[in-house]
Amino acid sequence: MVNEVEADQVRTIFTEFILEGTIARTVRRIMELKIYPKGQKNRIHKQVSQGKWSRATLHNLLRNPTYIGMREVNKQHQDKDQATLKNFEKYQIVKAAWPAIIDEFTFKRVQKILQETQLAERARLSQATERVFVLTSTLWCDECGERLMGQSSTGRNEVHRYYGHRPIPGRVVACTVKRHRADVLEEIVLKHLMIDLTQRGALEAVSGEQKNRKHEDIRNLGKQKLVLESKKLEIDKQVSMAIKMCQELDPAAAQMVRDQINQLAKEKSELDLALVRLENDIWEQKESDEGVLEFCGTIEEIQRGYKKATPAVKKRMIKRAFSSIKASASILKLYYRMTKSQEAEGSSENKKRAEDFKSSAQVFHFECPPTNDLGDQRVVGSSIVKIGRRDRI
Repeated sequence: MVNEVEADQVRTIFTEFILEGTIARTVRRIMELKIYPKGQKNRIHKQVSQGKWSRATLHNLLRNPTYIGMREVNKQHQDKDQATLKNFEKYQIVKAAWPAIIDEFTFKRVQKILQETQLAERARLSQATERVFVLTSTLWCDECGERLMGQSSTGRNEVHRYYGHRPIPGRVVACTVKRHRADVLEEIVLKHLMIDLTQRGALEAVSGEQKNRKHEDIRNLGKQKLVLESKKLEIDKQVSMAIKMCQELDPAAAQMVRDQINQLAKEKSELDLALVRLENDIWEQKESDEGVLEFCGTIEEIQRGYKKATPAVKKRMIKRAFSSIKASASILKLYYRMTKSQEAEGSSENKKRAEDFKSSAQVFHFECPPTNDLGDQRVVGSSIVKIGRRDRI
């Protein structure tokens, strides 16, 4: 059954896109019309869960054949060579059981505009100058915990490079510094890697400090483990006494004792979980000694090969050396990647906020000219390079 209110909103979105001509302008327009996306609670759709459109969400809606009464079959095989698939495996768009809410002419017109826009963007990017941001994917804002992206804007005489917050329609960045000069941050990081850590004893001092901190952590975790184990033994004694009492009491009193036993069992299971977590933490801390040795080897490898490396390799080198780098108004914090467990987190690291990293930081103070002269206005013509994909504001 068609929800007529939502159907009218979808028709309005298609009409506004034809009038506006671009995804970005359409997002702003439908937000002005107070048409909001359906909520999604998972983090992947963070903007949608806050009632805000993203360009990707709107693009998916405009490409969805559901609105013309069609449905996709075997969508997971869409990008495969259809000639190599059996008939029942091939990707198809077939007639659906529900009625269309968008006429086919309007839908095809929207697809044509989307295709033309995509081709024009590809042509523009093919002529664009590619700029390297080696701290992308490692740099975070220390104030809000969001990842900072590489950005560039054209000044009167030259192109300026920055690391800034990702522009999201409808979001106002409230941090003290919206953008950091890329040259300043990169100079600090590279000077630390290529000069500071080459001084006699510098690398040994860093690794020794990390080892001492890890050993202290292990001692503290061991003390916590002893406390939990003693609590667990005390609960076992109380349960044994309660079971003996049950056999000698009347039914009403025995039921109260059984309730107490159930409560004690619940507390014991919580203690067991806490002990498992502690044992995992202790194991990770002990393994970190190997990570410290690996870190020293990584730094030496970076010092030998960084200058001759390609931009992509340079970015990977930075990521291997640091689990995160946090920037605030005048402080840069470098968090060394000291454990193998941190290396294994690489695939899900983009889901972590900067405050989740636990390693101690090397702190640098710096002075940087203010770059917030534009306030919260859009930077027209600024391009953002994000791990192989460029977005245009």
